[in-house]
Amino acid sequence: MKQNYKSQLGFGAFGYILMSVVLLAALTSALSLMSRNSNRAQANDILVAKIYGQASKIRADIQLCITERTTTSGVGPASYQQFPTCNGTAPGSGGNSTKGYTDPYYCANVSSNSDILANARALRCKSPSQTSVWDNAEGNFFPEKITGFEEWKYYISTSDPSKGVSLMITSENRASSADTDWVLRKVASRFGANEARVLNRAVGGDDTGGAISPTTACPGGLCNTLQIWLAGSN
Repeated sequence: MKQNYKSQLGFGAFGYILMSVVLLAALTSALSLMSRNSNRAQANDILVAKIYGQASKIRADIQLCITERTTTSGVGPASYQQFPTCNGTAPGSGGNSTKGYTDPYYCANVSSNSDILANARALRCKSPSQTSVWDNAEGNFFPEKITGFEEWKYYISTSDPSKGVSLMITSENRASSADTDWVLRKVASRFGANEARVLNRAVGGDDTGGAISPTTACPGGLCNTLQIWLAGSN
């Protein structure tokens, strides 16, 4: 009997130790998951702040350009010609570009009364000579590209459903993700329903980056392009 009791006692102690190890492992796993989720949430919050901050700066600089330069651009609908034009070469050079969509100085369809799509860093104020909206001589730089996202696009549309002047930023991963979707929707909500919306950008496509279509319910609930209007939103 004593031997059996000791055996049971030993087994019971071993069981408690085993249970403690299992509980410790579970706790460690839970803490690790919480840490990963916390890091992920923090990274998403940082992205929201970066995108919102850059969009606000670009909008303010464009508005300043409109205020300082009174010559019209001759680009897009007459009501939008006070907005800057674009050209696809480095600052200080003239001419338009046929560069690829991902090039920092991409600029397409630059003619009167036509749609214009360009990387925002290529914008020029119309004055006695074309001057970059972001004049480095004055210490005003265009924001650095955000990791995981394409260059900011500048868009003047002459046709529905996106008529107006706007900025757009798209995730480099066209398949998108729940995190990207949350980030872009969060930024859109900071601007408000009449200022911004989230769009779906098709995977693939030509050098224009694939079709953009406005939608309330994106496929699978995921979207990956943010559009922020500067003027003329529907």
